[in-house]
Amino acid sequence: GVQTCALPICHIALLRNTQLEHALLTPAALAALAPEIPAAGWPEALDITSLTLVRQLHDSVCVVTLPPSGTEAPRELVMKAVTGDPKHMYHELISLLHLPEHRNVIRPLYLATKKCGFGGKVGVVGMLLPLHRAGSLRDVLPARSATRTLKWSNQMRWAKGVTSALLHVVDQGGYYSDLRVDNVVLAEDGEAVLVDFEQRGVWAGFSAPEVACVENLAIVAMSAKGEVPEVDRKSTRLNSSHQYYL
Repeated sequence: GVQTCALPICHIALLRNTQLEHALLTPAALAALAPEIPAAGWPEALDITSLTLVRQLHDSVCVVTLPPSGTEAPRELVMKAVTGDPKHMYHELISLLHLPEHRNVIRPLYLATKKCGFGGKVGVVGMLLPLHRAGSLRDVLPARSATRTLKWSNQMRWAKGVTSALLHVVDQGGYYSDLRVDNVVLAEDGEAVLVDFEQRGVWAGFSAPEVACVENLAIVAMSAKGEVPEVDRKSTRLNSSHQYYL
């Protein structure tokens, strides 16, 4: 027979994250952090309540549709949203807008904003990006290998695209710290597109050696218990940066 068991009743309480709203920046305040980006270079802002959720991909990434326009079908986009401290998403957004457009680098299309419950401030809570339905190389590579449709010409094209994207980032004075198959998606035309420019939370195995080295030195120098004087911490950070970046 079928066995059954009694599960205890759970009560879930949802609390407003008012601290997050206080930390949100308006589009104007966010633009003031990067005055070198011209006003025309900032994406249009859309109210998050005008978007429709299609499906959740990750904790901070989902697929949404834009408001319908005339007879056109709703357009699906990826929204990367704030789930905690917004500074990481803001950093990624500004990093992407600093880069001239490149076919192998993801590009923000819109800002997602929300009217805060306290004070009526309209804060930036996310960015809308193109949706690439083919998915990432993490899924494409094993799937095509299993069906024997993984061609050498495709692999060379993807490798060239990723290399071109990395050269583009470096040529602009930046760096990319999280190179892995999860962060390479395929566009509709088959081109490889680099995503995820947060530049944080990277395992040493996926990070450039010089970046991993500097981060490790910073961890050693910036002791939580304060054994290392601040003057020595700054000296360590500066020396390590000069050693590996100059």
